[in-house]
Amino acid sequence: MAEVSIKRLREYLMSNINTSNLVEVDKVNRYCTLFFSVFKVKVEANKFDVVIIKKVLHKNLKTASRLEKMALISTQLLNID
Repeated sequence: MAEVSIKRLREYLMSNINTSNLVEVDKVNRYCTLFFSVFKVKVEANKFDVVIIKKVLHKNLKTASRLEKMALISTQLLNID
């Protein structure tokens, strides 16, 4: 599955709402912000996974916290929808 850019996501969502409704526009903005947060957490997790060989125990703790962040953000994304 291809990665979706924030710009394309925002354009798609904005084309499917009433842009004069400020509540809907705000939801799109919040959704995109959270979507970007998930992207940043994934990037951090991928960078950290490179260090896996040297500090296995430390890696497990950090990865778990990143996964928790991703789960919380995903829950917020679903709540907005």
